[in-house]
Amino acid sequence: MPRIAGQAHWVTALRHRLERPMEVLQKAHFMPDSDSRKQLVLTYGQMVQVLDDTVRKYYSEWSQNLDGQYIKRLELPLMVRCKDKTGKLDINFDKDLLNLFSEIYYWERLKFEIPQSVCNIYQDREELRVLRERTLLLIRNYNRIIGMLSPDELGLFRDRIRFMDKKIQPGLTKLVWLSKGASNVFIRDCLLHIDKVQSVVDGYKASNLSISKLCRQISETLLIKLDGKTVYRNLEFEDDQKAHQQRCLQMLRSTHQNIVDIMTSIHNIFSNDGPEVQEHWVTYTEKVDHMVEEALKSNIKQSMKNLSRAINGDSKTSPNPLFKVQVALRQTTPQTTPKVEFSPTLGKLGQIVNIMPQLISTISELKRLPELFTSKQSQGNPIHINIEQDEEIRKIQAAVATGMTANAGHLQAYLKTWDKYRDIWEINKDSFIQRYQRLNPPVTSFDADIHRYTEKANSVEQEETVLNIRFVMLDCSPLKSSLVQHCSEWQTKFTQLLSHIASTRLKELHASLQDSTDRLRQPPQTLLELDESLKLLDTLRGDLAKTEAQIPLIHDQFAILDKYEVPVEHAVQDMREVLNGKWVWYQQVLIDSDIMLQKHKEKFKNGLVVSSEEFKKKIQTTLEEFNSAGPFDSALSTELALNQIAEHRSQLEILKEEESTILHGLGFFKIEQTPSKVIRTLEKDIDYLQQVWEITQDWNANWNIWKVGQFTTLQTESMESTAQDMFKKLHKLQRELKDKEWDILDFSKNKIDQFKTIIPLIADLRNPAMRDRHWKQICEEVQCSFDQTSTEFTLEKIMLLGLDKYADKICEISGAASKELSIEQGLEGITKTWEETILDIAPYKKGHYRLRGTDEVFQVLDDNQVILSTMKASRFVKAFEREVDSWERRLSQVLEVIEMILTVQRQWIYLENIFQGKDIREQLPHECKEFEDVSSSWKTIMGRLHKDNNAIRGTHHSGLPEKLSEMSSQAGGDPEGPGHVPGDQEADLPKILFPLQ
Repeated sequence: MPRIAGQAHWVTALRHRLERPMEVLQKAHFMPDSDSRKQLVLTYGQMVQVLDDTVRKYYSEWSQNLDGQYIKRLELPLMVRCKDKTGKLDINFDKDLLNLFSEIYYWERLKFEIPQSVCNIYQDREELRVLRERTLLLIRNYNRIIGMLSPDELGLFRDRIRFMDKKIQPGLTKLVWLSKGASNVFIRDCLLHIDKVQSVVDGYKASNLSISKLCRQISETLLIKLDGKTVYRNLEFEDDQKAHQQRCLQMLRSTHQNIVDIMTSIHNIFSNDGPEVQEHWVTYTEKVDHMVEEALKSNIKQSMKNLSRAINGDSKTSPNPLFKVQVALRQTTPQTTPKVEFSPTLGKLGQIVNIMPQLISTISELKRLPELFTSKQSQGNPIHINIEQDEEIRKIQAAVATGMTANAGHLQAYLKTWDKYRDIWEINKDSFIQRYQRLNPPVTSFDADIHRYTEKANSVEQEETVLNIRFVMLDCSPLKSSLVQHCSEWQTKFTQLLSHIASTRLKELHASLQDSTDRLRQPPQTLLELDESLKLLDTLRGDLAKTEAQIPLIHDQFAILDKYEVPVEHAVQDMREVLNGKWVWYQQVLIDSDIMLQKHKEKFKNGLVVSSEEFKKKIQTTLEEFNSAGPFDSALSTELALNQIAEHRSQLEILKEEESTILHGLGFFKIEQTPSKVIRTLEKDIDYLQQVWEITQDWNANWNIWKVGQFTTLQTESMESTAQDMFKKLHKLQRELKDKEWDILDFSKNKIDQFKTIIPLIADLRNPAMRDRHWKQICEEVQCSFDQTSTEFTLEKIMLLGLDKYADKICEISGAASKELSIEQGLEGITKTWEETILDIAPYKKGHYRLRGTDEVFQVLDDNQVILSTMKASRFVKAFEREVDSWERRLSQVLEVIEMILTVQRQWIYLENIFQGKDIREQLPHECKEFEDVSSSWKTIMGRLHKDNNAIRGTHHSGLPEKLSEMSSQAGGDPEGPGHVPGDQEADLPKILFPLQ
């Protein structure tokens, strides 16, 4: 309600309130026309008049206050930006116009005439109202988009918002409320574009909502499946969890791919936008990536919490059995001691429960979203690494590990309750039975031990079979079964041992009696057999009482086996029944055998004496054959000689064996005879002869290799060492065999001695200092030509050429080559030195250069000139005379040029300082010009030296010495040169300008 027109309406309403009672009063004709009534009518009329005057007064005030400039207020832009920096829009319609339209409307209702000054604008009120409402619709739509987006999202939609801003910019600047047609077209276009942007934003928001739902789905797809009822055996838990994780992984892959697809569709919206939008897109991608990471982290955290609850229980209840573990007796290898273990073991159970690495591995293939959209490696850690390093998850994992460790302690404590049966499985049955057998226990011990294991088996059966220790259900049936089986095995071992002992003793006794009988009844064929038979008879007689004592013991052992109903072989049972009769028969055999052996003893003694005499004759014959047949002749081949020696050695071994047999037989009958000295001498000679031939064979083999080897590849040190070793061995043998005239010994020693004489010749020929001129000189000496680099130039070739005859001359040539090599190396050192020696050319000024310190160069010059002088004084310099002379000339030129450079440099620097003065240049223009020419030449020379500052190359430039000499004359020696000053100036500058003349 407008202020002024509203007051007028309020007054009018008061008038209407008075009119209704007055109308009733006027219609009440039954009332008398009294004074009070008249007074009331009069007062009413006055009041109505006052009220009407008041309304007209209000109208008059309102109309008078109209300024007539309302049209200008329509010249404002349609919209303005809000001042709260939110970027939103507000309508820019003048509120006074709205009040004016309201005032006019209500004055018109009161039947007042609209003033002409506002009549025109009021006629357009409907169009303005429509335009204003459409503008408000545009503003609401724009502001709704701005309000829906966070600051980061505003950056993401920066280009679209800028485009919207560009579209609505005329409404903020150009279009005013008077331009209704253009404004309506503008608003229609803007609404269409804003609706498109709104559609994109709505899609973006819907995508964000979908991503949030997918992230929630990721967090709820737990990777550990526990129902609280299933009890897992062996590896069922691991297999079941892996299968569940694979199913979850497929779901996570699908969900992650859906997020990627949604992100891809969102990215398509912004893919063509500017770099700023792309930066915000990266931020948005990282935000979504963080949501995915948090979802996966929540998944892993909740999964591990469920596992921790299954392991540790909660504050109110203990954990239900999760794993069924068998308690069993395990033996890894037949050699190890069995142990009571859990199946699966606690270590394996810990590995199964340590499922965190599997969970991390399961999600490790899910890459970060920025990597998928930018194809660049993320700077941060992968998702699975951050999750793995999360402190809360690590605490849960530690709680699981603590629960496992605590329960492992309980389980180990339970295992110790079975230690009272440890001896049943820990003691190695075979080893114990072997020790038991060695102790030779009485039969009563066997009976007691068998009964003891029966009682232990009954005790094992009384133990509890199934029990729960927190989350582990223990099944002890495998262990109880194993222990009962072990008790049975112990009983079997004892009965088998007893049966084996009894049967073995019985069989051994029968076999011993029969074997002794067979051996004693066999007539001896040799002296050795006679000796053995007599010893056997004495032994058997001494063991009669001991053997007889075994018979009652065997009967007692079989009685115990009968008690425990242990089956015995039929053959053993038969031996047991005839044992007593066999013993009586055996005693009679010993008496008969003694008579037979005494007769054979006398017969062997007579035959052995005859054999000893015949053997002495055979030894002498063999020695004579060796001394005559050898092999001692050097003409024989080594192979044939060694074969003959082998035959002699074979005959010697036969004689030695025969001698041993005869000596042993004579000793049996107490007849003394010493070993043959002839056999020892023959054996020693055969050994020496074999050594000589083996050394000869080794020498021939080495010589055959050396003589065909290429001369340049011969290893002279090795050859000399080998020859010297062989020579020493032969020399030593020659001293040992000085009374022997063996041709092969002298022949081989002389041949090696001859070879030793050519070793120095080979060393001289292989001197690395030898050059082609030296080889040519050797060819001239021996008067034949050869190619020392050829593969055919071998040691054999050297011997054929007869070079050993010229050993002294070749030694002299080789020595000279070594001396010449030192000169050659000295020249190479000089060449290398001057390749590296440089002149210190440094910038001076104005593009000029100067030669700095030359002490090092002069020192090198002095050293090399001394070396060259020493070379020229040597009698071995002939081959290098030309090169030595060349170097002397070059070094002399280096010295000369450097000294000239230093001279010219001093002159030039001096004159350059003089001609810098302006007065001198004006007074001596001709001399100044000549100095500039000299300075130019000096700059060229020194510039060239700066580019190539090698001392040899720089000082040997063509024409350089002559040019320097000329410049020196011009700078300091020519009276008319740049140093010359006219007579009228000379008196003033005698000591400054001409110090060098």
